[in-house]
Amino acid sequence: MITNEQIENLINISKRLLQEGTINFPQVNDDLHLNAKSTDERYDFKIIVNRVIVRPDNPDLKLSIVALYEKLRLIGIDICGPDHTNPRGAIQKYPALTENVPCPHFHIYDEDFNIAYPLPEKIDVKKINDVNDLISILLNFLEYFKVNHNVIFQAVINWGVLPYEYQRSIVEADLYRLG
Repeated sequence: MITNEQIENLINISKRLLQEGTINFPQVNDDLHLNAKSTDERYDFKIIVNRVIVRPDNPDLKLSIVALYEKLRLIGIDICGPDHTNPRGAIQKYPALTENVPCPHFHIYDEDFNIAYPLPEKIDVKKINDVNDLISILLNFLEYFKVNHNVIFQAVINWGVLPYEYQRSIVEADLYRLG
């Protein structure tokens, strides 16, 4: 079993993202898996960015990010998801915790409990209007988790398939311009 002190060390160790270049930020109902390694090369981490819908009240802004070490959830953040109820024992162990933590909230692994906290001030979610704000939250999360990277995250807008008549009119307009 891993201790809280070991977890804190894993969270605070400097890391680097193994991917480079431009990466598409996941669309709704999709996820993104990133790999990181401690700069001393001793530890491997996985960061999962998940946009799968749990509550349909605001599906465009759904976001969950989790950092894993050997399949163990070290830290995580939930935006536009369900509230989290902290177990009674956790509240007794950590009196500053509240029983119900609304979304958005932050998770830090504890050797005894699955605990949620209000978000750290470093991760600003006051103004979430579009997917670019979600990318900013991911960048803040990477910074909080001490992950250096050489990546540009880009939002990809999927317009889907256009109706046939509309597609045909676009093609006809292009043919007319080509003349």
